[in-house]
Amino acid sequence: MIAGRKVEPDFAKFYIEQVKLGAITVDTHGKNEAVFYGTSKEYLGPNELLSDAKGPNLNFSTQEGRGKIIDYLESTPSRVAMVHLDYEGDGKGDHFVVAYKNSQGEWIIKDHNEKGTPSKERWKYGGLLSVAVKKGKIKDIRLVK
Repeated sequence: MIAGRKVEPDFAKFYIEQVKLGAITVDTHGKNEAVFYGTSKEYLGPNELLSDAKGPNLNFSTQEGRGKIIDYLESTPSRVAMVHLDYEGDGKGDHFVVAYKNSQGEWIIKDHNEKGTPSKERWKYGGLLSVAVKKGKIKDIRLVK
């Protein structure tokens, strides 16, 4: 399952299906060419991009905007999000990860690039999304409704 949606149990079939649908594409990340699983495809729909002017239109670049983002995350019924990390805080974005809302209402980041034990003190791996937002380490968030 991806965000509560049923997917083909045979990974090879699922992968080929997603390539044919255009959900898996070749793109660049930094200087490297790689294969990416897109963030705006039907498998994540319906969804809501927090910076979208037609939606919440929240600002990730100011302290005030970051506070509103945290309030929005605390109040939303959504429980899964695709998060665009911004390691340098330059607004360009660097990496996509998944975050989920746990049973205590905390948004937890799950970054597959990190090694070691997940920790709330480490903002990227098992850490709180609210901490990363406050530090300016998030370019955008797409909530799965």
